[in-house]
Amino acid sequence: MADVQMRYMTVSLDLTPSGINIAAWMSIAKFWQDERLAYPHNYTYMGDRCTWLIHSNTELTPKMIQAVGETADRICKEQNTINANMKVSNR
Repeated sequence: MADVQMRYMTVSLDLTPSGINIAAWMSIAKFWQDERLAYPHNYTYMGDRCTWLIHSNTELTPKMIQAVGETADRICKEQNTINANMKVSNR
């Protein structure tokens, strides 16, 4: 039996005076301590493809958590489609 490797799906949200910055990524490492200090608010969103751990620098409303989670799901789905269509090349 193969070893199971845990993966963390994380969304970081920064509210800035000029707007909202959202970053989503998958990692095999937990959120680093210095990032925990920068993003002290933690939320969980159960999406279609996975469970997202949302780290934010400000408190979010349930509607905003849903919007961030749906955006992360959409980005993940689009990237999976792109990856599935990639062809191996030897250039």
